[in-house]
Amino acid sequence: MNKHSILLVDDEEAILYALEKDLRKEGYFVDSASGGQEAIEKLRKKNFDLTISDLMLGDINGIEVLK
Repeated sequence: MNKHSILLVDDEEAILYALEKDLRKEGYFVDSASGGQEAIEKLRKKNFDLTISDLMLGDINGIEVLK
């Protein structure tokens, strides 16, 4: 069975850590980005099954990342 992949995007390290930990425990492959530009770079390199993004990021807002 393939693990579903999730990209988490948030500029708060504690939130990323907590979500990553819980999702990995449930069997998901999780990658994270601490900013919008980093997320865009990761999305260009890999297809994710799901992206979860904070709306208010320091550099680029979450809506722009998802576009």
